Amino acid sequence: MKAGSLVTALFLAMMPSLAMAMCFKGHAEEQVTMSCPEGQVFDTETNSCITPTG
Repeated sequence: MKAGSLVTALFLAMMPSLAMAMCFKGHAEEQVTMSCPEGQVFDTETNSCITPTG
């Protein structure tokens, strides 16, 4: 019984760390912070600011 309780306690103690690691996986590539001058918009294809036409 004590071994089962120990395994359960270790599992519960590790869960927040595992959840955080899974949450951060791959987000660096997805998040882009970009400010464009007024009148321009960010173009994801060229990764630069462009002046919209039309």
